[in-house]
Amino acid sequence: MAISMPQNRDAPSKSSAEILAGLLSGNRLRVRSDIVAAGVHPQTLARAVEAGSAVLYARGIYMAPNADLPEGAGFAATTLLNPGGVVCLSSAALYHRLSDENPDAIFYAVGNKTMKVVGAARDPVRLVHWSEAARTIGVDTVDIAGVPVRITSPARTVVDMLRYRTKLGDEPAMKTLKDYAASGGDLNLVLEIARELGWTKSVEPAVRAAEEIQPLIPRPMR
Repeated sequence: MAISMPQNRDAPSKSSAEILAGLLSGNRLRVRSDIVAAGVHPQTLARAVEAGSAVLYARGIYMAPNADLPEGAGFAATTLLNPGGVVCLSSAALYHRLSDENPDAIFYAVGNKTMKVVGAARDPVRLVHWSEAARTIGVDTVDIAGVPVRITSPARTVVDMLRYRTKLGDEPAMKTLKDYAASGGDLNLVLEIARELGWTKSVEPAVRAAEEIQPLIPRPMR
């Protein structure tokens, strides 16, 4: 007796609205080119913004109307528009709670000195030019708004703030070092990173002083 087999039926294709909603779900930021590549026509995207079912976060970047974006969303937007760089210096210090001062621009390290910033209007970007090693050693990748963002680690951020203190100021640099030490940060790791980068001379004296007083620094309240 012949056995009837169930027919294979393709799942119904998703509408552009469903595709867009899926892309923007989970408090994510999405760049226009990725949305279009997923099958949403540019005119459909524009109409979604007009209808309020999508929101233009910054030039070329979109989010859901009910999105609750995490801290550092500006870093994610900068990474989407200018891939390959590293969030650093005062911006990284603020992210790691080693500063309470919000800089007027996102510090972003790149290698190409001819690179021009594709800026998101709401977040000015200040480029710093580093070697490949400087853009690798002590650099972490964190997920912010669905975007892999490269950012200097807390220890590396201390190194950078001390090295750049003639440009950014002694006070921000020393606060970063103090807050790192107060949080129980590994000062030996700071020195190790400085040595790898060849920046020991501008970093070691302050770190050695911090080592002496670290046990006396009160820990921050949780």
